[in-house]
Amino acid sequence: MYVQCCQHIGKEEKLIVCLYVDDLLIIGSSKEKILDFKIQMLKEFEMSDLGRLSYFLGIDFTKIDDGIVMHQSRYTLDMLNKFDILYCNSTNTPVEVSLKMEKDPEEEGVDPTEYWKMVGILRYLCNTRPDLSYSVCVISRYVQSPRISHLNAAKWFIKLIKVLGVLVKPKRMTNHSYKPNMVLKAIFHSSPSLILI
Repeated sequence: MYVQCCQHIGKEEKLIVCLYVDDLLIIGSSKEKILDFKIQMLKEFEMSDLGRLSYFLGIDFTKIDDGIVMHQSRYTLDMLNKFDILYCNSTNTPVEVSLKMEKDPEEEGVDPTEYWKMVGILRYLCNTRPDLSYSVCVISRYVQSPRISHLNAAKWFIKLIKVLGVLVKPKRMTNHSYKPNMVLKAIFHSSPSLILI
């Protein structure tokens, strides 16, 4: 990450450049600074300008009147398809009733690689869904030697994500009558996501 700060007409301006492998994300408080940086980079490197940010590293960015909403609808849909849970019955409780999560050496083990993938995908989902962090942390405790009960708990948790409304696309919130606190309520009631205002 590269950060450039400067004073322009008594106002501090920032330019932030995030680099991931061969992708650049350029953010700034001044359109002129961003344009100057792009021109400078185009002189040095062969590049394509993809325009306004809409998708970066599994995170969708949707512009609304009051800011930008970060969500992972596409990522979540891919996750539900990957684990064949998209068309399964949903659940509305965070964990199965009376489930005890423990390391029982007598219980049958499961493929650790598959369990690690599931936990890793859920951990990445926490970038825009911090409310899921505790539950993901609990199932992460068992990645070393996962058992059937741990896998079932992870699948149960993924089924819950379906119910929480992560797949609701925030495009419906572009109505001009929304105020910032109304946008936050609408987002957190339908699809808990991070909003930048």
